[in-house]
Amino acid sequence: MSKGNSSSYKPSKEQEDLVQELVDLTLKGREINADGELVYKDSKFKNGKEIKIEEIIDELDIISDDEQEKKEEEEKDSKQKRTYKKTSYDSAEEDEMAVPWYTVTPTSFLLILVALVHLYFSPYTKVEESFNIQAIHDILEYGVKDISSYDHIKFPGVVPRTFISSLIIAGILKPLIKFGIIENSYKGTGLAVQIGARAVVAVINIASIIFFKNCVQNKILKSLLSRVSISQKSVETKATISSVVEVDTESRIAPSSSLSYWVDVFLLGQFHLMYYCSRSLPNFIIAFAIANVAMGFLAMDKINVSVFLLSLGGVVFRMELGVMCIALILGRIFIEVVVTEEINFNQILKLQKGYAKLLKFSLLGAMIGGSVSFIIDSYFWGHKTIPELESFIFNIINKQSANWGVEPFHAYFTKYLMMFFLPPTVIILNYYGLQYSYNNFKLFLQLELTAIIHIAIMSLQPHKEWRFICYVLPIFTIIGANGCSFTLININYKDPFGMLIPILISCSPLASMTISAVFSFISSKNYPGGVALQQFNNYILSNADEYKDRNVVVHMDTLTCMTGATLFGEINLPDYHVTYDKTENPEQIVKDWANYDFLIGQYYEDLNDVQELNYTLVSKAPVYAGINIEHFMQVKDKYKLENLYSIIQHVVEDRSLALIEEILAGIFKYQNVIYVWKKE
Repeated sequence: MSKGNSSSYKPSKEQEDLVQELVDLTLKGREINADGELVYKDSKFKNGKEIKIEEIIDELDIISDDEQEKKEEEEKDSKQKRTYKKTSYDSAEEDEMAVPWYTVTPTSFLLILVALVHLYFSPYTKVEESFNIQAIHDILEYGVKDISSYDHIKFPGVVPRTFISSLIIAGILKPLIKFGIIENSYKGTGLAVQIGARAVVAVINIASIIFFKNCVQNKILKSLLSRVSISQKSVETKATISSVVEVDTESRIAPSSSLSYWVDVFLLGQFHLMYYCSRSLPNFIIAFAIANVAMGFLAMDKINVSVFLLSLGGVVFRMELGVMCIALILGRIFIEVVVTEEINFNQILKLQKGYAKLLKFSLLGAMIGGSVSFIIDSYFWGHKTIPELESFIFNIINKQSANWGVEPFHAYFTKYLMMFFLPPTVIILNYYGLQYSYNNFKLFLQLELTAIIHIAIMSLQPHKEWRFICYVLPIFTIIGANGCSFTLININYKDPFGMLIPILISCSPLASMTISAVFSFISSKNYPGGVALQQFNNYILSNADEYKDRNVVVHMDTLTCMTGATLFGEINLPDYHVTYDKTENPEQIVKDWANYDFLIGQYYEDLNDVQELNYTLVSKAPVYAGINIEHFMQVKDKYKLENLYSIIQHVVEDRSLALIEEILAGIFKYQNVIYVWKKE
């Protein structure tokens, strides 16, 4: 048979009619025969027998070399499928088509870089992070055999927290310090180790997001690359889904691997996630990573592993993971009972259709987690305890969390969720992410429902903090990225409105990154305790002749310890003997007053009024105090500015950014709150 097209070739009338019939039948009448081949029925040709596309192409004699090779490969694959009767996506061949779960895209490396930039400008920690960061210090400094010098012995806090997360981070840090990758003492303190610990937390959290998004990407690619078309049963299932949620069942166009990149792009501008993913908050140290890994296993159709991880994490690390486990199961029940109608509620009550295994793995995770926490944490706390269970009783059962403020039920939906996504492009794109899920609607709906139900359950608690629902951020981002991928590929660019949509979507991450940069700058100015402690250390080290080999006692007040002063920030050089006193009892402070050589705290007015105390101000640490409107008005009057355009015009005409620099130099107001005093 001749190959390729020929200018002298002229098809017969019968062939032209056949081609016309094929064109007419392209949009209807497609079926799959027993061998998995695409066929047409009820044709007037060949005595009404089934006509195979391959046979028609042979008759037309216009197939190219490349198309012939592709056809032969498809026939070979089809024979292999018939031989092994593959009916799932678990074959080795299809696994090769997918993106490995450990694949790190260039934009994913950019995520790590941006997280470390946030860390660089805000190296200090606050009171919510203090337990874990102090525990990491003590484990590295004293080991685990003797805990008598641990910080939690002197300052146990209201309720205990697990040591397991701190042990994991310290275990990773230990070899890094031993081999000199992280300096144990940098500029006289252990602040480099604190930064290293937070960097490890950031990498773990971002790696878990990468795992999650790769698992979802795999699910999509396997569906698209599979050569087995949708069966009649799956078509009926999608029709059932469409009756509940409008879904584009005819869309066959997909974004290849662009979902993964859009996830990264949207994450770069999410201030709360990128800024806090390196922090030693109980929510972000191990717990956040477990939530992402569990969702990744859900995307791989391993829901039993997901509920196991979430229930284990809920008992050991954070109660919110247990809530997420409940939300996942409730979401699955809703989908299978209401949406797809695969089962009825009685079957669930009888623990049929896989729900017996779900319950088994949930209880197994809770039992293993509880046992591990009981053994390890009881040792460190000196009494029998499961810290997260104690915290649950204290905050939820006894309702003590209300002491830190309460908010209405809808606050998470109307306030915090909108705060996460500025502008709310990702939230809007979640609608399209569900619409166009490429035969994976059930997975995307499961993820969406898990997030929404999790927020709804957490809303029952009067005391609300954004970090209690931080685990849903990757879910919304991935579904939104899926919607973005489809929208940009399937949009009509000839339509003027169609041209506007990609512009708006592309500008959204830029706006988010700008907002994130401003928030990061402001937040970096809210750690006066850490700044004041570093100022004191610099003063001691710069006056080595006076303070080397001398006992020095400095008292730090409560605000200093709550806003950045940690054990890592203390001088750890052998020739310096500095005692950092953190006494909180006022009566004890009065008794020890004569022993203090330095004071770090809010002592400004008190010490100025009592002249006989004879203290000298060494330094002061400011904190962000709002926007300086007066400064902006002064610059406006000075340069006779009328609007934003006049600012741009002035910069262009002068060919200088001096005006911008002058505006930024005083646009923010600062207030001194912590002072370092030296006793003469």
